[in-house]
Amino acid sequence: MHIQSRRRTLLALAGATTGLAALLTPTAAYAGPAPERTAPEPVAPQPGAADGDLVATAAVCQSWTDYVTGPGTPFNVAIPSTTRNGGESNCILAQGHATDGVYKLQDALIRCYGQSIGKDGIFGAQTAAAVRNAQRIHGLAVDGVYGPNTRAAMIWPKYYNGNFNHC
Repeated sequence: MHIQSRRRTLLALAGATTGLAALLTPTAAYAGPAPERTAPEPVAPQPGAADGDLVATAAVCQSWTDYVTGPGTPFNVAIPSTTRNGGESNCILAQGHATDGVYKLQDALIRCYGQSIGKDGIFGAQTAAAVRNAQRIHGLAVDGVYGPNTRAAMIWPKYYNGNFNHC
């Protein structure tokens, strides 16, 4: 009985020592949660410039970046970008692309521009026509290609707690 009691005491001390050592051992500093990205400053579209001129040279919007608006109620806005939450929204989408960025573009075209298109992540003829409609509304060069000029002019859906709120 005495041996079992002594063994339990030694195990408890070993556990406490290990726990204390873990607390005192230097580890990589915890950076905390990723900082919230704020919506990019609006950039005036370049008059007469066509986004289609960039198709051969610009990066494709493979994903999207979540931005948080402010001040006041923090709404989330998703804008097509080159990588997920990479913040680089200076990219293009054109017919034939099938990316998550296309899905977010289609969401905006449906919710904020009333376009009757499928939301499937594939930039087909319907999406190109919807982009042309948005470009006409904003007085841009109409080429059906989503790029920096179209992005700067577009209105994006705002979400609150994961639910669509307004454009």
